[in-house]
Amino acid sequence: MMAVSINKEMIEELKELMEDDFPLLINTFLEDSEKRLADLNLALAENNANEVRELAHGFKGSSANLGAEKLAEISSVLETMGRTDKLSGFESKFKELDNEYKIISEYFKSLLI
Repeated sequence: MMAVSINKEMIEELKELMEDDFPLLINTFLEDSEKRLADLNLALAENNANEVRELAHGFKGSSANLGAEKLAEISSVLETMGRTDKLSGFESKFKELDNEYKIISEYFKSLLI
């Protein structure tokens, strides 16, 4: 398994705080993230900078709330690209986001077993 860029202390705190609802939190994040990634890809295809900004902003927030720091960091870069309407280089940054999400999602799924 690849190195996971996640705040594990934050995850432990969330587990304690959420108790039996922790799996629901993780599953909701995973479902929302899958949709956001698909929507981000579509926004890119349509060259819709405003949509990119909004989707990346939401992804940044949900990732940060779960301690997925690198995911939040990449989302922040995408959000800035959308805000400044500079989508050149977006595809490689999106690929980086997608790859990091795969690592994070595997990690989160392992917590649910």
